[in-house]
Amino acid sequence: MIAAQLITAFQTLVSRTTSPLDCAVISTTTVEAGTAFNVIPGKVRLSGTVRTFKPSVQKVIREGMLRMTDQVCAAFGAQGTFNYLDGYPATVNHETETGHAAEAASDIVGAENVITDVEPSMGGEDFAYMLDKTPGCYFFVGQGGGPSDSMLHHPTYEFNDEILPIGASMFARLAERRLARPER
Repeated sequence: MIAAQLITAFQTLVSRTTSPLDCAVISTTTVEAGTAFNVIPGKVRLSGTVRTFKPSVQKVIREGMLRMTDQVCAAFGAQGTFNYLDGYPATVNHETETGHAAEAASDIVGAENVITDVEPSMGGEDFAYMLDKTPGCYFFVGQGGGPSDSMLHHPTYEFNDEILPIGASMFARLAERRLARPER
């Protein structure tokens, strides 16, 4: 009961402590408790993820989750321990490098097949750490339509081998364009 109340309380942080113009997602993805159907467990472990585009929003969510853990548990006469591990930052492309990638992709698949106004995504991506340190661009090659038609991280995902030549050509063309030197 306490875990269920806490999971529900966490969801209110997005709607009640962040601006509607800021994006935030709180996902409780594991609930570990008990081993028998007729025994109330003495301990419950919850884990999950928090995704935001702004560090300031991440801070508000983290502080709210800590506060709610303390207060919800106390309301039921229980104790809670809250551990928050900072995860992946938002993956934010740089404008110039995104332009280079779009031009190279246009050379390979045609400008009409290059989508540059992609909506922001809350997906976690370790390339975000690189983009925090150096200008770059994270892009999708377009694997949709593979054998399962499921996206990455879906349990039925299967890689679409048909995009390998497109992806390889894209990287080669990007390197050719960036390494080209003006004639003297």
